Amino acid sequence: EAMSTRAASPPGPDTGTTPQPSGTNPYFTGIDTRVVAGSLSAPGPATAWFRLTRPIVAGEQPSPLMRVMAVADFANGISSLLDPRQWSFINADLTVCCHRHPAGEWVALDSQTVLSGTGTGCTLSHLHDNTGPLGWSQQNLLIDRRPS
Repeated sequence: EAMSTRAASPPGPDTGTTPQPSGTNPYFTGIDTRVVAGSLSAPGPATAWFRLTRPIVAGEQPSPLMRVMAVADFANGISSLLDPRQWSFINADLTVCCHRHPAGEWVALDSQTVLSGTGTGCTLSHLHDNTGPLGWSQQNLLIDRRPS
């Protein structure tokens, strides 16, 4: 019998709240965001749905897999433990594993970040689409204090 590691699906994007734009943050340009757990303005784990609102390649509709890859890069930002005005936390890599082909326009990230005291950390996310769980993503992070 196969072992199941399926995470429960988060509430749908229609139940979420849209974060308010802050300053000149370019990260949410071209993407519709709905937060369903946690907060994008407070440290800690968060769950949010994302939908691309413009093409990745001009004149072409993004495929569901392209949507997943674009959204997976938001994981360390939505589950940050540090103030981005004082710290940078770039992902040195991004690994995405899907156990099935994604479907639809919306992709959810259920993300959590863990940091060490040595300037590194990682973010792990469960990925979902409108039909349920579809895989995981992981980012290894490099942490540095921003110059004052």
